[in-house]
Amino acid sequence: MIVKQLCDFLEAKFPMALAAEFDKGKLGLQIGNPSSKIKNVLLTLDVTTEVVHEAIRRDANVIVSHHPCIFYPILEITDQTPTGEIIRLLIKNDIHVYNMHTNLDLSENGVNVVLANRLKLIHHRKASVERAEEAFLRIGEVKPQTLKEFAEHVKNVFGLMHVRVLGNLDRVVGRIGIIGGAGSDIEELNRAKKLRLRLLRHIRN
Repeated sequence: MIVKQLCDFLEAKFPMALAAEFDKGKLGLQIGNPSSKIKNVLLTLDVTTEVVHEAIRRDANVIVSHHPCIFYPILEITDQTPTGEIIRLLIKNDIHVYNMHTNLDLSENGVNVVLANRLKLIHHRKASVERAEEAFLRIGEVKPQTLKEFAEHVKNVFGLMHVRVLGNLDRVVGRIGIIGGAGSDIEELNRAKKLRLRLLRHIRN
């Protein structure tokens, strides 16, 4: 298989058209040659120096990353900056980089769906399809349980040592929202609260 065939396969499953506006032009094959033959593929969240060295050890000449390797414009490629050092190392070792970010988050085969399935959410769906930025929030139901019980469930499902919880641990929860990305800022939290109220009003009607 050549790099272009892998790119076409991933594009078919996670179309670039799903990506948020801020991701446009930053996804897909960002470093490399589409006609090169693939040896091995390494999957990662971020392309770091350590990840590149791991790819070299594993004889992987393709890295598929969730976060774009180059996100902001760069003015120089030297080993004096982290990004420059990574790019020099990638090119020197003929390693290709393919990025999937918000298109992976928003796909029906993507991150939020996988998280919802792993947590066994019932009837989970996008909270809204009216605005692209609201589509990141996915809502589903669970059997009524305390927040503490659900936090333990999250720990067990993902094999975590700890989880960070905000709120009354004794409060009973039944509707769960998932944002498999940067959902911790105040705008996302307010959006989740707004959408929850909208859903409650809809149910009452």
